[in-house]
Order: sequence, then C-alpha cells, then structure tokens
Amino acid sequence: MAAVAAVFLGTSALCVASCGAVTGVDLGLLEGQGYDASGHEGTSLQGSVHDAGMAGLSAEAGDGATNKVEDATVPEASVPEAAPPEATAPDVGPDIAPGAVVTAVAVGDNHICALTSAGAVLCWGENPDGELGNGTTTASAVPVPVSGLSSGVTAIAAGAHHTCALTTDGGLVCWGLNSIGQLGNGSGGDIGMLQSSEGGPGDSGLIPGPVSNPDSGVAAIRAAGDMSCALLTNGKVQCWGNLLPIYSFVPVTVPGLAAGVDAIATGEVHACALSPTEGVQCWGSNALGQLGQALPDADSGEATFSVPAVSVPGLSSGITAIAAGGAQTCALTTAGVVTCWGRNDDETNAPDSFSVETTSPTAVSGLPADVTGLAIGPYSACAVTAAGAVLCWGHNFAGLLGDDSEVAGSLTAVPVSGLSSGAATVSVGAYNTCAVMTSGTLECWGGGTSDDNDQVLLAAPAPVAVP
Repeated sequence: MAAVAAVFLGTSALCVASCGAVTGVDLGLLEGQGYDASGHEGTSLQGSVHDAGMAGLSAEAGDGATNKVEDATVPEASVPEAAPPEATAPDVGPDIAPGAVVTAVAVGDNHICALTSAGAVLCWGENPDGELGNGTTTASAVPVPVSGLSSGVTAIAAGAHHTCALTTDGGLVCWGLNSIGQLGNGSGGDIGMLQSSEGGPGDSGLIPGPVSNPDSGVAAIRAAGDMSCALLTNGKVQCWGNLLPIYSFVPVTVPGLAAGVDAIATGEVHACALSPTEGVQCWGSNALGQLGQALPDADSGEATFSVPAVSVPGLSSGITAIAAGGAQTCALTTAGVVTCWGRNDDETNAPDSFSVETTSPTAVSGLPADVTGLAIGPYSACAVTAAGAVLCWGHNFAGLLGDDSEVAGSLTAVPVSGLSSGAATVSVGAYNTCAVMTSGTLECWGGGTSDDNDQVLLAAPAPVAVP
C-alpha cells in the first residue's frame, strides 16, 4: 500500500496527492463525508456526516474483482519523446492529412482533436496549457500532430483544457492542463486554481504522458471540464481530476456502481454510468440537479454532491445510451426518446429564456424517433439520427446550434443546416461543435473561442469542412 502524501481542503474540494506510483484511491472512503460547493462541511445525500477516517486515507491497488475480463492488466504506456520546445505550427491551410479518414473527434473549450483511421491524433486551437500535445504552447488554426501518437490510438476524449487517448495496447495517455490532476499522472499544480495556466512545474503536460496505472485494462475513456473517467475491462469505473468533493491526481474507484457497467459519461463536476441491472447511476455535484435528485433546501445544511453513485429515478431500465456535459445529463430510451436533467448552462452566459434547470428527466422536443447518438457541451446539446442528420438545442451564442441563424437559442431541437453528407458521430464543446461524417470527413461549426481569447478556431454559424 502506498501512503498518500497529503490531503488538502481547497476552495471546493479535498485534494488527494500521492507520494509515489499508485493504482487508485477508493472513493468509498469518502462515503457520507459531505462538503458543499463552498467547502463547508455538511451532510451528504447518503446520510449524516461521519468520520471518514481521513488520517488513514491511502492509495492502493484494487481488489482484483473482475466482470468482463479476468486478470486484465495494463501494459506500461510509453512516454513519447518531446517535440522541440520551440516547434511552430505549419503555415499551410487546414489539412487533417491527404486522404485520411477521420473516425472520431473530441471538442474542448478552445481546442479540437481528431482521430484518423490510421490511429493518429491531430489537434488545433488554443494551446496555452499544451492542449495540442505537440510540445509547445503555440496556438494553431490548423491541425498539428500530437507527439508520439502517429498511430495506435483507438479513442480520444477532451476536457476543457486537456485531452486523453486510449491506445491499442490498453494504455492510456493524457496531455494539457494539469492544475488539479486532470492528467491522472500523480502530479498537479496549484490546487487553488481551477483553470489557470499559471503555477509551478506540473501544471501542464505539453506532450502525452501515461495515466497512473488503473486497476485493469481500459475499455472506454470520457472527459469534460477538469475531470476524466475510464471504464475498465473489469467493470469498474475510475476517475481523476476535479471529482467534487475531492481533487485526485490519480485514478480513483467510484463506489456504489452496479456490476457490468456498459457506458460512462462525464460532465464538468459530475459523471454517470449505465448498467443493465441498475440503469443510470450518477455521482458528483447535484448543485444544479445533475444527479437527477431533488435539491436540498438551502438552509438544510445538506451537501450538494453524492458519493457513492445514486440511481436516477425512473431510469432503471429501458436506456440505450447516456451523455453528459457541463451541468446536464441526457439519456436515450429504447422508445427513441431523449430525456435530460440538470441545467444547460452555467447560470452566467446566456438568456434566461433558454436556460433550463430540472432535477427530473424531461423529454426533449423536436427530435425524431431514430436518434442513435448524443453529445452535450456546457451550453448546448446535439443528437445524431439513423439517417445521419444532426439536431441541436440550447444556447446559440457562438453559433452552437449550427442552423445558420442569429436566434439566441432554442429549447426545441433544430436541424443543423448544410451538412455535406450523413453524420456518424458528434462532439459538442463550449464554443464549437464537430461532426464526423459517414464519408470519413470532418465538419465543424460555432464561434471558435471564448471572449477573453484571441480568435484561433473557425467562426461559422453553419458547418464548415476541415479538409
């Protein structure tokens, strides 16, 4: 057992920092220990406050329990060589690669990454914290190769300012901002700064580096905000980064989940899992109804988060897919209905008429019955249909709805206009949305960046091809 070096109480969470190589921390140690969003001690959704045994908090290997794969192991992920420190982005036009087929896309706050059929990863956009993974902090309006990932990648996921990739050998690497453990490598920057590029060594990973050994092989990876989660081949779920009520620099096991988890989804400070026996279960912050639980009375002293995972009422069966982003979660039912809960913005950025907050799953209007996929960002959400159409709803600042209009937003799903062919998947970020087409091409739309950054990404209210 590797002892934890320190436990800190930060602005809104605890921080678990490891003194050495570890395989995970069990979040079950924190069951019932509640802190609200301001860091004040309270009661959790699971009961009254009790001693969580903080003095004995430790990081240790999992119990070896298996579900889908027995005795799965994770090969040691290699650390790619760094690109020259002063490497600059190419001055050519946008180009994924001649003849390349895009198989997946991941959109962060101000950066985008694409995965090709060759297993290569390329990124573009803002780069103050190494979001592009090419060894520099130089922004690029055109795709640039991620260092060491020219092949062998099977999946990618982007948080606000970091990205992770799953490799063919079961390895997991991440790069970008690491101020509160977003990279899961056992280190981090100043825990008091949530999304700052300032701080000491360890704040950013300019090239991909391995995540500290998960308990088992990794089957799927998801990221949002300052958090990442991995679905393991042994059926467990482990997360790292901003895991309200803690920060963790290493993967930690989520307690309370049913066996046989099929899918996971991550929001900014909450996450959910889908299993055949329990349906949808969620954990983390419930301050805006993200967990599908009733909000505590403001004067009750109850915490606005839950560890372990709790079941979402009414969604114990009949769910085929889940998605999360920002403070919102959505589920696709076997009847083809998309139902969502939580809040579709951060309460600061958009007209109230297009802001929705609900603690119980509510059907989205305007969607056909053949929805096959979902994606959610901080301010908008989109669905892909079996016919290859994309429909979006929520706020439309930065052109997030992709309907080539100037409307402020829509609570009813509206079709994205001008897609060149059928869409296979879609990814929604804070200011941009991208769709992978069935032809293997990539088309994106949106405003490109937040107001406090120079324009680097495209600004288009309707889809534009990324050649």
